Amino acid sequence: MKRDLPSAVSPDLERVFRDLIQEESQQVIKERRASHREPLVRPVTIVLKGEHGNGPPIEGFSKNCSPAGLGLVTSVKFDDRQIAVIEIHRLSKPSVRVLAECRWTDTFGMGWFYSGWTFLSLARN
Repeated sequence: MKRDLPSAVSPDLERVFRDLIQEESQQVIKERRASHREPLVRPVTIVLKGEHGNGPPIEGFSKNCSPAGLGLVTSVKFDDRQIAVIEIHRLSKPSVRVLAECRWTDTFGMGWFYSGWTFLSLARN
């Protein structure tokens, strides 16, 4: 059931959302990526691989994706070169699991981080 929306948009809201879109387009320009990525927002689960086994699952969201890698938004800061299995949750099919390496991490607002990951292979079960 659709709700009726107000017919007029507040000028304040219009300005705020225009600023948000402009901020996003500036972020895309300065990103460090080797290949074009498509916007893709999906829940993800990240499990870091380490010398002493796997770390606890970390929840986050993808921001964009290409066949070469993806960007993640999480509340955890990752170190460059960390290796992880990233499970990308799908809408109607089983999740996709990939082995990936973190290439960089930047702050993304207060208490959030945006990281770039390069795919190494499909993850083995």
